[in-house]
Amino acid sequence: MPRAAPLRGYAYVAPAITVGVVPEPCLLAVDGTNLLYRSFHALSGTGLSHAGRPVWAVHGLLLQIAKMVDAARPTHLVVAFDTRHGCSWRRELDPGYKATRTPPVQELAQQLSWAPSPLRQAGLVVCDDPAHEADDILASAVTLAEARGVRSVVVTSDRDAYQLLSPMVSVRTPDGKVVTVDSLRDAYGVSPQGYALLASLRGEPSDNLPGVAGVGEKTAAKLVQAFGSFDAIEAASDEELRKVLGPKGIVSLRRDLPLARRSATVATLRRDLPLDLKASALATLDVEALERALTMCGLQGASRRLGFALRALS
Repeated sequence: MPRAAPLRGYAYVAPAITVGVVPEPCLLAVDGTNLLYRSFHALSGTGLSHAGRPVWAVHGLLLQIAKMVDAARPTHLVVAFDTRHGCSWRRELDPGYKATRTPPVQELAQQLSWAPSPLRQAGLVVCDDPAHEADDILASAVTLAEARGVRSVVVTSDRDAYQLLSPMVSVRTPDGKVVTVDSLRDAYGVSPQGYALLASLRGEPSDNLPGVAGVGEKTAAKLVQAFGSFDAIEAASDEELRKVLGPKGIVSLRRDLPLARRSATVATLRRDLPLDLKASALATLDVEALERALTMCGLQGASRRLGFALRALS
């Protein structure tokens, strides 16, 4: 892995507020690229534009951030984006990584490229890094926050974020589903560390990461529960493996385990990228300036909605 480089830096329901109570420190860590993709497809029928530029996906992203501010009531906010050319060191490890994804259509590509700019102009902490991915930035942010006793809510629909779960870190999907250590264990029977192993054994088709042929989610979970690590699986005898796999499955496992190990290395998120958590404090954010900046970018409706959510925090 390369040496870490400094980062560049819908319907509304009012939240319940307890007057006089100091909010518990909380970092809202948002996968801006993930939410922007979802907003692009969800709001494409609106055709919202400004100065000849499509802006509906960015408008939807800001509405989603406002919705999550209502839900999590954060004291800190970081929005992370992927960069245009993706993660080179991951492609070096596996040239097939994300190779099956089709390029974004022009209107989406325009908004992916432009989105960080209005958010930065509005005073939000926006991070991207050409050597890494948004997921790595979020992982580093929540790791730093946890070390300082600050709980985190990661906003994404990407299941890679499950490896970040801890008693102080939860994942909230754009549709409102909350994933915790306990709910992950209930769903899959594994810990966050075990889920990373499970995903590597199963493979991740959306990222074009291979796993073990014939091993699906349930079988991968049984392997994790029985052995707990790649080394233990590799060291297991055929007799031990037969408790989980049939003869053909054992052959596939022996053959494909190196591929699954490589996929695990590619999918493991970086947690050591430099980030200034203090800069993400919402207490110092000028909400009026935020609204003016977003309005100038043609995002009037989103600026009002996000401004309302942020004012409700104080």
